[in-house]
Amino acid sequence: MMLKEGKITPGRAELLRGWVHSGFAVNSDRRVEPEDREGLQSLLEYMERAPVSLERLSYLPDGRVLHRGNFHPGLRTDHRLVSGVEFLALLVPHVLLR
Repeated sequence: MMLKEGKITPGRAELLRGWVHSGFAVNSDRRVEPEDREGLQSLLEYMERAPVSLERLSYLPDGRVLHRGNFHPGLRTDHRLVSGVEFLALLVPHVLLR
């Protein structure tokens, strides 16, 4: 959509297509009309949702973080075991700045 709308170049689109999928996705099919208060409320609630469920996190004594999630086809696993710093690096892109 961004390429079609002229917001990014073909080169940038190819670069983005080459990234390893983080699990985050944007879908431009759903639109919220200005008078659709319920749709807007639903979208805002989704945007304010925590990016990670604390119930899915475990902190190991050696400082690593275990995140259990849904199966990720690109990673071919349902969990990630990373250092604390790596976990923060994975988390930051999913946090909305206010």
